[in-house]
Amino acid sequence: MVADDDLLSTFEIDGMSTEALLFQSGYPTIANEDRLGGEPGYRLDYPNHEVRFSPNRSLLRMMVPDPGRGSADQTRPNALTQADDLQGVRRLFEAFFADIPYEWYRRNDSVPYGGYWAALMYSHFASAGLDVRVEEMTSLGRLDMAVVCPGHVHIYEFKVVDRESEGHASARMRKRGHADKFRYVAPIRLIGVEFSRERRNIIGFTVEDI
Repeated sequence: MVADDDLLSTFEIDGMSTEALLFQSGYPTIANEDRLGGEPGYRLDYPNHEVRFSPNRSLLRMMVPDPGRGSADQTRPNALTQADDLQGVRRLFEAFFADIPYEWYRRNDSVPYGGYWAALMYSHFASAGLDVRVEEMTSLGRLDMAVVCPGHVHIYEFKVVDRESEGHASARMRKRGHADKFRYVAPIRLIGVEFSRERRNIIGFTVEDI
C-alpha cells in the first residue's frame, strides 16, 4: 500500500512545470523580479558557471564511454569554433556520431527527427562553454542554433534526409533571413547540416559566408 504522503509527493512532482522543478532542485536561481499588472514575474538564471554547464557535461559523459576522450572532446568544439575551423567541426561530429553504439539508435524513436541530432550538437557546444542559442526567434521564423563568438557567428540549420544530401538547409536559412539579427557581428557563416537516417551520420555540411 502506498502512503498518502507518497501519493501527494508523486502528484506534486507530476503536476510541476519543468522550470519550477528545476528551481526547487536548486539548479536555477532568481535573477530578478518584475511586477506586471500587480502579478510578480521572475527571471531565472544559473547561480554559477559550474551549474550552467554541468547538465551538458553529464550528457556528454554519458554519450562518450571513455572518460579521457570525453574530456578531450569537451574542449575541441570551443577551440575549433573560436578558430573558425568549420571543417574541423565537421570531422569532430562525424567521429562522434560514428562512435554512438548501434543499439542506442535501434531503440531510440527520436532518431528520425532533427531535434535528436541538434540536441547532441548543442550539448557538445554548450558544455565547451560557448555562447549557444537554440530555437531563437526572428521576424521571419526561428533558427535552429547559433554559436556566437567575439569575432564571428556560426548559424546552423539541421535537416534529416533519407539517403542522399539534398542541399536545402542553407537555402532555407537564406530565405528566412536567419543572419539578419546578427549583422552587428562579422563575418557570419551559414552552416547547413544534413543527417542521414540510413547512415546515422552527417552526409551534408555546407558553409556559406554572409
